[in-house]
Order: sequence, then structure tokens, then C-alpha cells
Amino acid sequence: MFGDFLELFWPRGGSELLDRRRAEAIAQRVRAFGNLFAVLTIGWSAVDAVAFEGSVALRLIIVRLVAGVAFLGLAQCCRERPSGLRPALTRLAALFVIPALTYAASIQILADVPHTGLPATAASLYAFVPFVLAAGVGAFPLAAVEAAALVMVALLAEGWGHAPMPAARQSFALLDAFWQLMLLGVVGTFAAMSQLRLLEELARQAMRDPLTGCHRRESGKEFLEMQFLIAARHAAPLAVLFADLDRFKAVNDQFGHDEGDRVLAAAAEALRRMTRESDIVLRWGGEEFVVVLPHTTLDEAVALLHRLREHGLGRRPDGQPLTVSVGIAEYKADGVRSADELVELADRRMYRAKQAGRNRYVLGPGAEASTLLEEPTSTA
Repeated sequence: MFGDFLELFWPRGGSELLDRRRAEAIAQRVRAFGNLFAVLTIGWSAVDAVAFEGSVALRLIIVRLVAGVAFLGLAQCCRERPSGLRPALTRLAALFVIPALTYAASIQILADVPHTGLPATAASLYAFVPFVLAAGVGAFPLAAVEAAALVMVALLAEGWGHAPMPAARQSFALLDAFWQLMLLGVVGTFAAMSQLRLLEELARQAMRDPLTGCHRRESGKEFLEMQFLIAARHAAPLAVLFADLDRFKAVNDQFGHDEGDRVLAAAAEALRRMTRESDIVLRWGGEEFVVVLPHTTLDEAVALLHRLREHGLGRRPDGQPLTVSVGIAEYKADGVRSADELVELADRRMYRAKQAGRNRYVLGPGAEASTLLEEPTSTA
């Protein structure tokens, strides 16, 4: 619990799936804000043209056009799914840096504008930019240290904006603005952390099957695809077990679904006990499970199954041992070309184990089905 709480303050590299969800959320919002800011920034040129005269208006419009193009380019970069959390955070930083630089450049241009009338009113509106930046932190799922880095951009912009002021006014005005920015930044940071916490909880619920505690098929497929890409990139082994509980339908039919749920949950726990920290157990559907084993050869996968042989999967309601049929496939040994093909191959081998009499495992095209668990004394 404390570790989860600490993660909201200092990101230490969470699960790959959560990082991907967070990266996607950040990129989508950066794209939306980038398009919005492009329209607003370029559109504001009309106000500058009316409020200011001569070279001041021209320079402001040029700055706004450059910023607008930068926003459009940033939004275009976010059209594709980010390759990781770091690229998404880089794009988010750009979303804050572009208006900060635009503000700083605009303030320098407006230094000599008269402090009366329409020019003064229009110039005063620029002062809101750092405050909008500080408040905008709360629109993204961020840890505290990430949000603080973005608030710092707003603080630096505010400091730059006060540089043209007379020295007598500068220190007091800057201190007052900094206190307001810090207050907005703290509120925005807590809002960002709350979003991150909510995203973590939603991702956790989406990833886990409530009955068995295993990963759901949808989230598990993402994990498997990522592991397949890693294995292909580094020519590393990657094994998959496709397990189907034997005669499970009979448990539901004879003893009811409550007993069936209990047996299923116990079997899932037994499968998780045999795995390592780097492995993942997926509930593929019904009484089917897929176990993803990164950096694991066929022989090592069989060695893991021996742990299951030692402890079993638990008992059926009639006291008979629960058995399972397993198909094993491995990326390098079997020469498969995709994660889907790897699972399909393991699935076909599982059916061969079923046809050989159940309670078996099969690991190769010419391999015989090998007995897995203690033989039941009844076929009920």
C-alpha cells in the first residue's frame, strides 16, 4: 500500500501495461490541447492587430504564427501511439515549453507598450499564460515529481515576464505572482496525482479477472505481444503454456457453479504458484489459462510444470485430484512469426494432450504426450 502511495510521488517504473495506458492518455490529451492551442494562438493575432500598432503588432503576430505551427506539429506527432512513457512525457513537456517561450518573447515585445487604453488591456491578458500553465498540470495523469517539473516551466516563464519591470516593482510583484503560481501548482499537482491513482485503479481492474486474480485475456495479449517483440529483438526464448482444466464442465453440472468457481480459483492460484515473478498467468476464457514465460526454453517450461506436478491443482468437490491438459510452444524452437501464432500452436498441442487421454502435456510436433499430474481414480 505504501509503495503504491509512493509511486504517486516518485515514479520508479511501474508495470509496462500501466505505463502504456498512461502514455496513451497523455498523448491523446497533448494532441487535443495542441490543436486547440494552435487555433487560439493563431486566432489571437486578430486581437494583436487591433490592439497594437506598427512593428509591435507585426512582431507579436509573427511570434504567434510560429507558436501556432509548433502546436500543430506537436499535435501531428501525437497522432500515432507513443512507443513508451518517456516519448509521451517529452511531448507533454513541449506542450508547456511552447507557450512559455511564446509568453517570454511576447513580454519582451510589449515592454514599451503604453500602460493605458486598449494596448494596456490587451497586454495585461498575456500575464495569465503562466497561471494557465500551472493549472493545466491537473489535466494529465502525473506523479508529483513530473507535475513539479511542469510547474517549474510556469515559474520560469513568470520570472522572465517580470524581467522588463522597474526594479522597484519587480521583487514585490514577482513574489506575489510566485505565491499564486505555487498555490495553483500544488492544486494542479494533486489533481494530476488523483488522475494517476484513478488510472492505476482502472487499469488494475481492467487487467485482472475478479474470480481468479489472473490477468484478463485482453490485457494479457498486450503483455504477450510486448514480450514477443522483446524476444524477437534480442533473439531470446519465449515459451507459452496453454492449459485447459480436464472435465471442468462436469464440476459445474454435478456440484453447481459456486463449487465450480471455487475449483477454478484454486487452480488459478496453483498455476500462479508454479510461475516466477517475470511470468504471467492469463485467464484465456472459461477454464482455459495461458501462462507466458519470458526467457524460457521448452526444457525450462517443462521444469516449471514439474512444480505443478509436485503440488497439484487442488481437488474436485468429490475429492478426486483436478487435472489439466497443457500444450507448450516456444518462439525460437518452433519458429513462429507472431504472438498469436505462438498461442495458437500451444492451443493445438493442448488438444493433442486432450486426445491422448487428458492430464498430459505436449511440447513438440513429434513429441508424445507426457503424463502431468497424479492420475485420478475416477473419470467423473
